[in-house]
Amino acid sequence: MYRSVLSRVFKSGKYVLLTAVVSFSVMSLALVMPNLPALKQVFESTAVTSVFKTGFLFSLYGSLFTNFTFWSAIFLVLLAALFGVNVSLLTYYVRCQKSSSNSYSIQLSTWGGFISGLFGVGCAACGSVILTAFLGTIGAGGLLLLLPFHGAEFGIIGLLLLCASIRYLIKKIAEPLVCV
Repeated sequence: MYRSVLSRVFKSGKYVLLTAVVSFSVMSLALVMPNLPALKQVFESTAVTSVFKTGFLFSLYGSLFTNFTFWSAIFLVLLAALFGVNVSLLTYYVRCQKSSSNSYSIQLSTWGGFISGLFGVGCAACGSVILTAFLGTIGAGGLLLLLPFHGAEFGIIGLLLLCASIRYLIKKIAEPLVCV
């Protein structure tokens, strides 16, 4: 069932492209966001050439291998890929139904998995980027150290929610409630 649905959805190049674009966007968000102040400073500088600015922007993608722990990098790549697949499956499902999806649980699981997964993305220096920034504003950043995996739990939860959402979408596509 899973293989037939996935081959049906991804035989169309537009869904493969959608998956790639969404995955790259999620990866870009996670890699560029911690460096926004530096990026802003470089791009606002008149003393720096546009070639250097572009090179600096692309050099931030190398931080996946230098600033992230092995597990954080794996979580980020998996999160981006699964979210891209999830968006493509949801788009296919909605288009096949000829109307917007009225299944609130699919949408909630998709966004819940993505947001929870982003909480678990982080580098070796700053830990969980989004969660640490949020908790730091209320003075609770050290609470992550009390968790067994120091915040990686959010990445695991996010991946599990995305997998559950993909499984649910595949079942809905394989056995629709209406004739297609």
